[in-house]
Amino acid sequence: MKNLSFDNFFSTLKKSTIDLNYFTDYSKMIKEINEYENEIEILNTVFNYSNITEGLNAVFEKYSFVKNIIFDLIAVGKDKKITVQDKVFYRNSLSNEEAIEILKETKLLDHLGIDITDLKHLLMGIKIGLDSNARKNRSGKIMVEKVKEEFDKQNIDYLEEVNKTKLLKNHPHLKEEMDQIFKNENQNKRFDIVFEKNGIIFLGEINAYNNSGSKLNSIAREYAELANRINATKHFRFFWITDGGGWKSAKKDLMDAYTTIINIFNLWCLENKNILEEMEA
Repeated sequence: MKNLSFDNFFSTLKKSTIDLNYFTDYSKMIKEINEYENEIEILNTVFNYSNITEGLNAVFEKYSFVKNIIFDLIAVGKDKKITVQDKVFYRNSLSNEEAIEILKETKLLDHLGIDITDLKHLLMGIKIGLDSNARKNRSGKIMVEKVKEEFDKQNIDYLEEVNKTKLLKNHPHLKEEMDQIFKNENQNKRFDIVFEKNGIIFLGEINAYNNSGSKLNSIAREYAELANRINATKHFRFFWITDGGGWKSAKKDLMDAYTTIINIFNLWCLENKNILEEMEA
């Protein structure tokens, strides 16, 4: 998109690409907790016992499946097993004794019926904590969603998460060119968005960098090299959509990439330009 100077491109970068829903995905957490609604309701009955340990044993004996959420109560996440020193605990096959041991050794048992009287609220707090660890991946997904929204507005037909196998299925006659693109460290590469225009297949990378970092210079070089390799073929072209305030600290690296990569855009470009018309073959 070289009808836009680099200075204009750089000045239209957003300070941040995230929305407020970046911080906590409550919809996802509520959905996950509701999947355990039956287990939580049953396990909450232990608070009716004067002795919580006796209550847990009674519940585990009658409803063995409720032990499946023990891992969740200690913030293990989705792991199917945990190894502690020389002992292995398996999520879906905990004995009653093992379940009690986990609650006791993590000190959670000391608080049940005293500080904690509703396991649903406890799980919500745990899910919020674990969800904060997913923010790094979520910023990339938010950027992809923003790009898809703009592509949809412009009625661009595209494919998502496209690897060599998927491309070969649709374009087997272009295998030789694909072999040049998907080689060495790029053998298993997936492109975020792929679309076709006038017989040319455009392979796109989408990302956002809202914070500065040392890897920005290597990212810019990597995409410049990838663009050269893809653009050397007859039927494929590379495009890169990136944004975020992180680039403010790596202006020279981005400028070098901008002079090499023909099709490079930010969100302002998508919001104000016809991408199909701007995309150069």
